[in-house]
Amino acid sequence: MTDIGKIIHSLDQRLKAVERSSRLSSASIDNTALEVRDDSGSLRGLVGQQGDGTTAINIVNGPTPPAPTTPTVEPALAALTVTWDGGFADAVAAPLDWMRCEVHIGPAGDFIPSQGTLRDTIETPQGGMVTIPLPYTEWHVKLRSRTSSGAVSTPTPAVAGTPRKAETADLTAGIITADLIAVDALTGKTITGGTVTGATVRTAATGARVVLDTAMRLYNPAGEPLAEAVPDATALGYPNDAGYIVYNTVGIGRYWAMLSRGFIRFGKDGEDYRWGPLIDHYLSGGSTSVMKLGSGAIESGGEEENEATISLVGTNAATPGDHPHVDIGGSGIRDSGRADLNVTGNITTPAVLTAGNIRAGRVSITPSAANTPTSATVTGLGIPAAVTPRATATASTAVPGTQVTGVGISALTNTSMTIWLTRTNTTTTNIDWIAIGA
Repeated sequence: MTDIGKIIHSLDQRLKAVERSSRLSSASIDNTALEVRDDSGSLRGLVGQQGDGTTAINIVNGPTPPAPTTPTVEPALAALTVTWDGGFADAVAAPLDWMRCEVHIGPAGDFIPSQGTLRDTIETPQGGMVTIPLPYTEWHVKLRSRTSSGAVSTPTPAVAGTPRKAETADLTAGIITADLIAVDALTGKTITGGTVTGATVRTAATGARVVLDTAMRLYNPAGEPLAEAVPDATALGYPNDAGYIVYNTVGIGRYWAMLSRGFIRFGKDGEDYRWGPLIDHYLSGGSTSVMKLGSGAIESGGEEENEATISLVGTNAATPGDHPHVDIGGSGIRDSGRADLNVTGNITTPAVLTAGNIRAGRVSITPSAANTPTSATVTGLGIPAAVTPRATATASTAVPGTQVTGVGISALTNTSMTIWLTRTNTTTTNIDWIAIGA
């Protein structure tokens, strides 16, 4: 027979044991998270396994925190010092999920705080001070509270401030001495404005370097000069010319090129130039622009060698009959300044002299009958219309005067001409011709 009293007594003892034990003493959260919700059912936190595989207490959907109190902004040397007293709007207490106070800076008072305007943070609700380097213009500072759930408060009103430039109290005469500047302390630094006066400024004592003294010089790793900008070129024999000089040292000596006022001059150390090779530009009479290429002339035994020149001459359009042209000339006493133009080549790379007013070609003519003049028309000459065409023709033959009795030209224009052939027979003959616009 069941004893109801014993059963009730047993249940009472077991219930008391459960009431006296720790909550969830034997419970576990296996590969999941315990959700914490408020009285409206909104999710407020997750305890346990998170969505990214980590295990943590994650606070979400927290309430909007109160705004910090308006900061104090003071100018500092090239910076602003921002101070927050740790208070909140309406004197409310710091929320338990509060994380930091954000310091935002913008160029105008109506700027909207964002990730791009965040310049620093204060990590304690007791307040703090931060100093932010800024350019010397007016800036505006706003603070925002942020909680562990990511909620952010409304910003504080903007407070304006302008960084301070160095004053006498910051840098008095003699305040910076040699023992205050460590060796290489200025490596990679920037000096803006002011004047540096000294005998020599250089990037290294030997080897590849840039040296600035009475000139600006560039040296290669062997210590040889590669280039220099000089106030005069006395060392090269041109004391009145300032310029930029580039050197090239080869086995037979050192060559150089100098860019100066309106010309480029070339030379070689140890050569006594009467005139150095050059590319020059000048105005002749104020109306003609001339670009001149000169080969240079070397003095030898007191005798002046010839210098060859090519000049590209531009002209003044207002001068009647004046036109651009090329002059080839020589100077000196040998050959009375004679200058020749040689166009050379070889079998694989022939040299061809062409000009827009010169045309040449060959035409074949078969006489219609013996001793009967027969013609062929040449078209497409393309002689410029501004010049008058001249032409000549000759037969390619070994029997001139006997079988080939005549070759002539008629109807010559800038675009075409007629060539005539007369033979004592009807043999086909090649006629070579040339037309020149004079």
